[in-house]
Amino acid sequence: MTRKGGPEEHSLDDLPSILEPVPKKGLTVKELVENYSGMAFNARRLARAANIWLRAVKDKETRIYFTFAGAMVPAGLRRVVAEAMKEGMIHAIATTGANMSHDGLQAFNMPHKRGSEEADDSVLRDEKILRIHDVFIPRKEWDAYDKWLEDIFYPELAERLRGEETGQGNSVMITPKDFFHELGKFFAEERGDDGILATAYREDVPIFCPAFTDCTYGVTLEVSNRLHISKKGYSLKVDQTGGFSQLVDDMANAKKRAVVVVGGGTPKNFVFQTSEALAERGLTDVLALSDEQKEGFHYAIQISTDMPQWGGLSGATLKEAISWKKVDTEARRCVVYCDATIALPLIVQYVLDSM
Repeated sequence: MTRKGGPEEHSLDDLPSILEPVPKKGLTVKELVENYSGMAFNARRLARAANIWLRAVKDKETRIYFTFAGAMVPAGLRRVVAEAMKEGMIHAIATTGANMSHDGLQAFNMPHKRGSEEADDSVLRDEKILRIHDVFIPRKEWDAYDKWLEDIFYPELAERLRGEETGQGNSVMITPKDFFHELGKFFAEERGDDGILATAYREDVPIFCPAFTDCTYGVTLEVSNRLHISKKGYSLKVDQTGGFSQLVDDMANAKKRAVVVVGGGTPKNFVFQTSEALAERGLTDVLALSDEQKEGFHYAIQISTDMPQWGGLSGATLKEAISWKKVDTEARRCVVYCDATIALPLIVQYVLDSM
C-alpha cells in the first residue's frame, strides 16, 4: 500500500474488514488467538507474533533465541518457558541473573506466595517477608538458598574445577553458561525439578547471562569466596568474556536465527549486539560466515510494556534494529505491547497447538 518515493495510497476495497469474534463455549486457545488476527491493536499483534514464532519453529534451519528480563519467574512463567524448551520452541536463552535466581529458589524450596501490593511494607519488613509487587517470599527461604550456595554448592564446584585445572593463577574460572548447566544438573538429577534450569540441562539448551553478578548468585559467590574458597588459596571467578565468546560461537553455528524478546533489558541487548557483531567488525571474516548468517534475525517478536519514545532499549522497536543490522531487512517481525504474564502463555499455547 506504500509507494516508494510518493505518498501512501489506500484502496479500501482491497482491505479485509475488522472481525468481531463471538465468544462460545469450548473455544480453544488456538481458536481464540486466530480470532485475534482479525481484530485490531495488540490483539492483532499478539496473533501475528504467535504466527511468526510458529513459522520459526517450523523452519528447521532456524535457531531460536529467547531473551528473558523482568520478574517473570516470580510471576509464575517458569513452567511456560520450560515447556517451550521441551517442545523445541526455544533453542537458547539469554536471561537476567535474577530470573535464574528465582528459578533456582523455586526449585530449592518453592517459596513464591500470592500476596498483595496493598500490604504495608514496613510490616512485611518486620515479618521478614520480601515483596515483588503482589508476590511474597519468606526471607528465611531466600536465606536458606543463599546459605546452600555459599557453604556447599560454590565450594564443591570450585574444588572440582580446581582439579580440572580450569584456573588462571589463584583463580578458577567458569562462564555463566557453564555455571547454569551445573546448577541445572543438580536440580534435574537431585531434585527432579521441571523448571527452567533443570529443563535446560535435560534438553541441552544453553543459558547465557550477560550480568551474572547482578543477582543473588553474584552476592553469594562473593560471600563464598571470602568465607570458604579463599581459605584453600584460590577463588572462583565468573568469566563474562568467555560467556560472550560462547554466544558468538552459538550464533555463528546457526544457519538462520530467530529471537523472542520478553521484557527487553540487558538480555535483549546481549543477543542483538551479538547479532550485529556477526554482521560487522571483522567477525564475518574470522568466522567465514555466509551472507544469510550475516543478515541478522530472520524472525523476531517482542513482548514489552515499554515505549520507544523514551529511547531505552527495552522499548526500542524491532524495526529500529534493522538499521543496526541486528534484524534482517526482510525479517518477519512484530512487537506486542502487553504484560508478558498475559501474552506469553497465550502465544506459547497457540504455537504448541499449531505445531
